[in-house]
Amino acid sequence: MRWLSKERWRPRLATVVIAILIVVMALPLVGLFFFRLYENQLIRQTEGELIAQGAVVAAVYAKEVRAAGISQDRLGSPISADPARDNNYPYEPIEPRLDLAS
Repeated sequence: MRWLSKERWRPRLATVVIAILIVVMALPLVGLFFFRLYENQLIRQTEGELIAQGAVVAAVYAKEVRAAGISQDRLGSPISADPARDNNYPYEPIEPRLDLAS
């Protein structure tokens, strides 16, 4: 029935100081872990936004070229969407794959 007595357990000053120091030492590690995950998500979101903006710019550019009445032969030969028929042999598109976790 120690909890009923008036003398309560108090931690020693050294215990309190050590506990505070351990918590303070752990804060940067937790912060680094959190910001690494957050940065990874932020880069993925930015990469997706850049791809979407590139698609919008390409669509607007194609619309403006069509509206300007430029003939197809002045633009060059059309590019096939099929990679098997692609004539740019040594060159391949770079797929987005940024990942800071690895």
